[in-house]
Formats: sequence, structure tokens, C-alpha cells
Amino acid sequence: MRQVINTLYIAIAAGFLMSCEQEVVVPDFDVSAVVEKTSVIAEDGETVLDAYNVKFTFTGAPDNIVFYSGENGSDYRNRDRDTRVVTPYMNFTSTYTGSTPNTLRVLVSNDFVPEYEYLAGTPTEALYTTWGVRNATWTDITDRFNIPGNKLTVGPQESGEAILSEFNVNTPVFVAFQFKAQTQDMTSPGVWSFSGFNIRNVLLDGTSESYVVDGISNLWKSVDLADPIQCSRGVGKASLTASDASDASDIDTYLISTPFYPSNVTPDTGLAIKSIDQNLYEYTHTYVSPEKESVYVAFIATNSLYGKVSTVVREFELKFE
Repeated sequence: MRQVINTLYIAIAAGFLMSCEQEVVVPDFDVSAVVEKTSVIAEDGETVLDAYNVKFTFTGAPDNIVFYSGENGSDYRNRDRDTRVVTPYMNFTSTYTGSTPNTLRVLVSNDFVPEYEYLAGTPTEALYTTWGVRNATWTDITDRFNIPGNKLTVGPQESGEAILSEFNVNTPVFVAFQFKAQTQDMTSPGVWSFSGFNIRNVLLDGTSESYVVDGISNLWKSVDLADPIQCSRGVGKASLTASDASDASDIDTYLISTPFYPSNVTPDTGLAIKSIDQNLYEYTHTYVSPEKESVYVAFIATNSLYGKVSTVVREFELKFE
């Protein structure tokens, strides 16, 4: 009996080893597409939009299929992309109430380093310190903007746009509003208020995308290098308030943004439309008001066996005619 059992174990082990040595089968998979022009009603319930229904038909039966539609965020060619070439433009709105000119500077740094509080080994809060401000390299870009408050023009004014291309590198971009004046120059230091802080990216094809919209938040932080002044921050706005000149010392306060990475982009992803326990022979997708006359569609078919994977990619141009 023992010999029979041992023989059985050997047979099972041999079968297992043979199965592990089997190569995963390359997917036998192909795709064809039929495009039908149609129309859909927009969310307003009235506007009629051009649309294209596309029926994709499959041959073969791979274990898994992932679909890249070619639209923004789902382009197979951008699946590994985490940066892109952009030209960032910045603008904001400022208001000054006071009677001391030239008290605001707009600064940018690529090497400002926040410190962090940690909880159980995880950073929980960024700390902006005087050491960090003093040791950073700040570039003054005030002259790129329209800042009427520096000339004692009253009322909120839009700054106009300035290009930040030279700061758009592989390190974070920090923007700071610096409220600075010396006691002997001040008659009424007043209040600087900011709102409508935006950054938009212009892409290589000339199109524009919003990167930051109304971006001032409570995550912006103030750092006093001289006598403290009052700083308030809220959704989309902030203010720096100095005391009256009669009892004020020198003012030198930075209101510093969160870090920005204008060139960073999330890699495009596909949609899993078939798993190993499904049968799928066709798939339909609707393109609504496509921005271009064609897109590049991709299907990734995979087979797997004992941890081994075999993949084929079917990519082709889909034209909207």
C-alpha cells in the first residue's frame, strides 16, 4: 500500500511540474470597428450634440481585455507619461487699502523646503519656517503684473497674466506675496487682499487647460521675518493686515502657496472590459463631440497561467466621418 501511495504522490508532483513548465498561450485576438454617426442631447436638455456610436467586434477569447478609447485620460500612448510640456500662466486679483506705496512683491521659488510634523512616521502637516524662507532662492516677478496697490490705486484690480516657464522644472513651484515696508517709510501700512489666484497651462498644440482655479486656500501659510502681522485665509482669498504706523515696526511677511507642479500629469488609464470568467465578443462605446477628427484606440488582451502573462496590443486609428 505504501508503494502505491508513494507512486501516486510522484505522479501528482510530476503533473504539477509539467503544468508549471507549460508556456502561457499568446492571445489569439483581433478587433474590427463599425462607426455610426448619431446625436445626443446635452445635459441642459436642449442642445443637440454630434456623437459617434462605435461597435467593436472581437475574434479570439483572451482571458482579459483592457480598452483605451483614445480620449483625454484614456490614450494608450500616454499610459506611462507623468509629465508633459506646458507653458504655465499665472494671474490673480489684488486690493490695497493704505497709503504706503510699493509694499508688495510677488516672488517665486523652486527650492523652498517646508518642514513637516509627523504622526506614526507619516507627514501630517507642512510647516513653513523663517529658516526655510531665508534659505530659499526667491525670484522677484512683481514687474510682470499689474499691481495698482503699489501705486496707491484703490479697488480690486486684475494682475494680468505672467508666464512662469523658467520655474516649471522637476521641482515644486512656490509662489509668495511679500508684504514689506520699513517703519520710516510707512504712513498707513494698511491691508493687502488677494483673490482669484489662477494658473492655466498652454499645451504644445496651443490649447489651454486650467491647472489651478481660485487656488488660495487655508493651506497657504504666512511667515513673519519682522514684526508679525495678521494673516487670514479662506476659500479663494487671503489678506495681510498691518497695524497702524504709529505703533508698527518693520514689516516683512511672506504669504506662501502650496507647492505646484504644472507639468505633472496623471498617466492615462484604460478600462477593464473583460475578465477571465466572462465571454465578450463585442463592445460599444460612444464618442460625444470628439475634439479631433480621429483618435487612436487600443485594446490590450492578456492570457495568464501560473503567474506568467502573455499580451498582445491592437491599436488603430478610428476616424469620425
